[in-house]
Amino acid sequence: MLAPKWLFLYPGCSLLAAGLLVVSMPLVSPPEAGGPLGLYGMLFGAAFIILGAQLVGFYLSACTFYEATGLVEGNLGVRWRKYHAFEACLVAGFALAIVGVGVGVWSLFAWAAESGVVTRL
Repeated sequence: MLAPKWLFLYPGCSLLAAGLLVVSMPLVSPPEAGGPLGLYGMLFGAAFIILGAQLVGFYLSACTFYEATGLVEGNLGVRWRKYHAFEACLVAGFALAIVGVGVGVWSLFAWAAESGVVTRL
């Protein structure tokens, strides 16, 4: 009960889902200046995603801390360590970072080619 689900996990998942829904709206509708919600809607969606991920991460870290100190009996940390080695998570995070940089560079070049900013690369 030291890190209750209703305080961190459920609001975090709700904010994360709402943010992903708002940010993915331009994928299904024509993107005029950021989709039907506009630029500020996209900014709020991104803020919801960040806040939701932070709440879920705080819940998981609090559960792991309470289990490690012996304040609460549980097996969340044991199950996590059983299926996710530190090195595997490190490699996965590095791969996701490389993919993110690649998508960013690709979108920059696509934007430059479409808008005519750069005529010769």
